[in-house]
Amino acid sequence: QLPRSESLKDVLERLLPYWNERIAPEVLKGKTVLISAHGNSSRALLKH
Repeated sequence: QLPRSESLKDVLERLLPYWNERIAPEVLKGKTVLISAHGNSSRALLKH
């Protein structure tokens, strides 16, 4: 059975690998990156 909700910690654990492997390197190269995300994903990333 799927969980009914996901904590910010859970979201961050799911989000950070992609962020570190795909998004952060592009930002560090000076590229502009457009991010479209659900509110909870944005909150987790901003709190990180």
